Amino acid sequence: MKIKFFYFEKDEMSLLCDKEVSMCKGLAKIEKFNIESSEGIVEANFYGIRETPAVLLFADNDAELVRWERKFVSYREIIDEIEDCK
Repeated sequence: MKIKFFYFEKDEMSLLCDKEVSMCKGLAKIEKFNIESSEGIVEANFYGIRETPAVLLFADNDAELVRWERKFVSYREIIDEIEDCK
């Protein structure tokens, strides 16, 4: 599985996102994108991210399974979705 986190650097949610990212490291491949950077803008546009914070959960075959936008996602919510997708 893969989890992509999208955030604004100055967004207060980015601090909470850091905590959730660190807790998810053993569960899936983690990618973080600051959408104020050129790489982040490209990724956000590719996935149609319109609002942050955003979290996307992907299967091993890169199929998007779950998308959360403009919502802080807790570690527990991510775990529940991963377990439901197994």
